Amino acid sequence: MPALPHGPSPRRPSSSRTGAAVLLSTIALFTSACATGGSSSGSDTTNAPGVTDNQILLGTSADLTGPAGAFGVAFSRGTDAWFKHVNAGGGVHGRKIEYRVVDDGFDVSRALGNTRSLIKEPIFAVVGGNGAGSIVPIAQLLNQQKVPYLFPPTGKPEFATASLPYVFAMIPTFSDQLDALIRWSAHEHGAGSVFHLVAETTDIKQQTQAVEKAVSSVGGKFLGSATVPIGSADITPFALQAAAGKPDYIALSTGPADAIKIIDYLASAGRLPAKGFLDVTPHPGQPFLDGVTSPEARKLVYAVAPTVPPTDPAAAGCNDALAKFYPGQKPDAQTTFGCAVGQATVAALKAAGQNPTRGGLVKALESMDKADVSDVIPPLTFTADQHMGATALPLVVIKGDEFSVVTNVSMRTQ
Repeated sequence: MPALPHGPSPRRPSSSRTGAAVLLSTIALFTSACATGGSSSGSDTTNAPGVTDNQILLGTSADLTGPAGAFGVAFSRGTDAWFKHVNAGGGVHGRKIEYRVVDDGFDVSRALGNTRSLIKEPIFAVVGGNGAGSIVPIAQLLNQQKVPYLFPPTGKPEFATASLPYVFAMIPTFSDQLDALIRWSAHEHGAGSVFHLVAETTDIKQQTQAVEKAVSSVGGKFLGSATVPIGSADITPFALQAAAGKPDYIALSTGPADAIKIIDYLASAGRLPAKGFLDVTPHPGQPFLDGVTSPEARKLVYAVAPTVPPTDPAAAGCNDALAKFYPGQKPDAQTTFGCAVGQATVAALKAAGQNPTRGGLVKALESMDKADVSDVIPPLTFTADQHMGATALPLVVIKGDEFSVVTNVSMRTQ
């Protein structure tokens, strides 16, 4: 597996770590020595595994070398860079965060095996990770073992309530995102007819019902939906089906690569929707900007994003941390999203107190009410009954060669 290099800042020296120590930190070497046992002063070792007097050990399983490897590497580096930035300032209540990321190659069985190993190590909590097929099984395993799972990069409907009490998600469901996009577009550009193209996933029915309900609520016309298998070799039939009714809007909750191909095909065929494409959170990013080349199509893209774009001034802190600790990694949507996860995790650890326990971490998260925990995301709210924190997301459009935030749009929990 390729190493993920660390390096000193060209602007500021590391506070107490030598270059060799930084090089040997977690992610660069996943086989480095396990955290020492013990717990924080006054903490029960059963409730605070992975916590010592000077360290908090966190971990995750992620796809670093498989089909989503570029996402996994960038996302993990964004998170780890923020942890290292916090460590350089003294850590959390005097403890340094160690973040252990283990490669699973996008394989569900490997991801579950990695997670079991991390639990035994032990880690205090699992943070982040990626792999659409493995996230829910990992969440179920961690919940069973009463290990907190913080901010997997997904809006799975399974995380919309506290049915998994140790799991906390940041991103709303695609159903909520589509509802918000339709309500915003009707307000800004007028209601109209909508066709929905959806990925072949477990919540197709919920997404389609949410689109139909939202369209009806704003006085529009729902034209129907079609399911697009992720990675379709030929998207032409689905694109033509969407365009057949000459829709005002096409709502896209397909795979990102499929969305690009659909938009490009409709642009080349002269069959773009009259008012816009409504895109969910996985779409805004550099591959989308590189792939959608038609100027006419780019003007029609309205998307919700998990964070502000990396070019936004609010992302400066995340970008500085990335440049210092991963100078070879270019800031992008994934690194910024990873940084948001790091910032939210640090806020939760601080709120858990001087002597953190897993139960205390859960209670700290459930006490967050419009908490401003990150520079790059709107405030988060969790309750004992609601474990999906973002009640709003940035809405972005394409301006020039980058995404630009127009506003934050509110989400409705389903």
